[in-house]
Amino acid sequence: MNLISDLVFIALGVAAAWWLSGYDPRVTGEHPKGDLVHRTIRCGITAVLLSSVMINGYFAIMAFVVIGIYWASTGAEFGSQLFHKAMDPEDKRAFDPKETHRNLDLLAQFVREGRTPEALELCERLQASSDASPQALDATLYHLYQNNLESISTSPVLAEPCRLREFGQFTEAEALLKRIIAGQPENWPAMLLLIRVYAEDLSEPNKALAFLKLADKKSPRLRPAFIKYAERSIEEWYAGALERRKSGGQPAMAATINSAPVATAVMTEVSVDELLKNGQLATGIELLENTTREQPRNFDAWIKLAEAHAIYCSDLHRAAKIFRTMELSGNFTPEEIQQTRAQLRDWHAARRQARSFWSVQNSRPQPSPPVPRRPIRINRRADCKTSADGGRAGESWPA
Repeated sequence: MNLISDLVFIALGVAAAWWLSGYDPRVTGEHPKGDLVHRTIRCGITAVLLSSVMINGYFAIMAFVVIGIYWASTGAEFGSQLFHKAMDPEDKRAFDPKETHRNLDLLAQFVREGRTPEALELCERLQASSDASPQALDATLYHLYQNNLESISTSPVLAEPCRLREFGQFTEAEALLKRIIAGQPENWPAMLLLIRVYAEDLSEPNKALAFLKLADKKSPRLRPAFIKYAERSIEEWYAGALERRKSGGQPAMAATINSAPVATAVMTEVSVDELLKNGQLATGIELLENTTREQPRNFDAWIKLAEAHAIYCSDLHRAAKIFRTMELSGNFTPEEIQQTRAQLRDWHAARRQARSFWSVQNSRPQPSPPVPRRPIRINRRADCKTSADGGRAGESWPA
């Protein structure tokens, strides 16, 4: 009878040890076989210690002290998770340390493939969950917004409204754009062009703002993620129109659709390097783009623009496109083009080195603190346009 009760006691102890071993910080789920071996060894050691108690009762206190020390870290992990669930009972998801990286990589893929609706939906979902860096998401949304602005001049559907603007027929352009939007409720470039007609051509910014905040949800409207960028564009378009009117310059219809809003004097006084270092990448990149547009032979400005994307945004793909644009423009010497190629090779080498570092870091088993609801990530992405490169999104690396 004593033997049976002893065996039952040991079996219950081993079963409890097996259950508790699931909370072991070293059991991550990434290597199932290794986790199984690790848990089996721990339970085996526990079974031996429990057996020693049954063989000689004098060792009971010592054995239980050893068992308590041996399982202390796992017990602390179990207790921290209980505390976390009590504090945040809404979050039922299992902890996945790589989920955010996968979502950001998927977002970069959507942007590269031009799948704007899917990219916007994923951005809004990540914003609602607070899983990803707000700066990285803001950078992606800004890039998508700029792409919609730039597509106005190349869209066949908007060719006629653009022509009407050039000839000063703003009322006719407004009416045509309204018809286009009614037939294509998700034609965001058409909406942006209509907003520009209101703010810049008709000098009716309130009408443009009213279009952004339509109360009727059934009416075609701009994507909510674009609204803050559109509000800033309305202010700049209207300010530009007033400035031209005061100076007696050409009317707004003479401006090209692609031209970016003129930066304010306050912005130009701020060093671009300071903007980039302080994380204000949208402003810094906009200033650099304006500089390259106004001074197409400014080699330093082009290099700084590529650097902003490559270093601060981890977007080598866009940096390469900038260098390609420089090469095709014919504004630079062969020596300068060679310098851009060498710079791009250096950035690629730094990216490979960063990937190797992160691979080594992720392969090391690391005990974790009380498990947070979501991965703790150091924010090194900023308010740039997007990570269109195939590397790890959200990863920063040295130049």
